[in-house]
Amino acid sequence: MIRDRIEDALILWKSNRIEGAFVSILIAVAATAKKRYSRKKFKDNEIYKKFLLDEMGSITGGPSQNVKFYHNGKYKVPLENIIYNILRCELIHEGATPQTIHFEEPILDNRKIYNTLKLYDPIGFPIGWIWNLARIVINAPENADEFRNVKIQIPIEYPNNAGIMVSYPEDDPKRTGID
Repeated sequence: MIRDRIEDALILWKSNRIEGAFVSILIAVAATAKKRYSRKKFKDNEIYKKFLLDEMGSITGGPSQNVKFYHNGKYKVPLENIIYNILRCELIHEGATPQTIHFEEPILDNRKIYNTLKLYDPIGFPIGWIWNLARIVINAPENADEFRNVKIQIPIEYPNNAGIMVSYPEDDPKRTGID
């Protein structure tokens, strides 16, 4: 069940098994995407990326279109490609977070929590966005039967209404996260 993957993620998180928690969430995203879209129309990676594109505003807590970053020497890599090809595939197939990405904790500034996105190598990926993916899975209409009357508590340090604080490299301030 998809709910089991989210509950597993929370157990792993509490045990400081961060990558394992994220793998469980990324698997739950894949299963939810397959529920939403027919396998006959799209390949698995297309289904996954289409789901991410549909939910982009909920993932980032802001921008919902053309979210692209500098990554591994390339400009304008779409966020859905970073999540699927780099995070998901490397975590699942290689068993570790790629060296080109590290996870960023949110910061508190003037009593507001911000997800921190660092747009230089290695890219600083907001942990809050991973938990936003979990929220999307929990709230997906396709999963209503699994989460009805169930209280899932996402870690409070990753609220769904966090803003975005972007850090640009000093040598190239034109790198943006939105095309």
